[in-house]
Amino acid sequence: MRSRKEQRYGPSKDSDTTYTTDYVYRLREGQQMVGVEHDQHRCGLFPRAEWLRLLAQVGFQPQIVQDPYQRDIFVARKPNS
Repeated sequence: MRSRKEQRYGPSKDSDTTYTTDYVYRLREGQQMVGVEHDQHRCGLFPRAEWLRLLAQVGFQPQIVQDPYQRDIFVARKPNS
């Protein structure tokens, strides 16, 4: 059996473009604790315009569409060369 604890640390100031998420995995066999593992991810926070610019810069034709739940989805198509 495994359990997971997640802790996120947001940007410390408005100009930051990354945040850190720490994962702690508690490993068990039955009721016996057998170990603990830690994993840390550094994730990006970028404005939509930045994503669109970067995708276009590497040759994609990017656009933002909304899914049925009104969430923005990035779609990037690579034109045939």
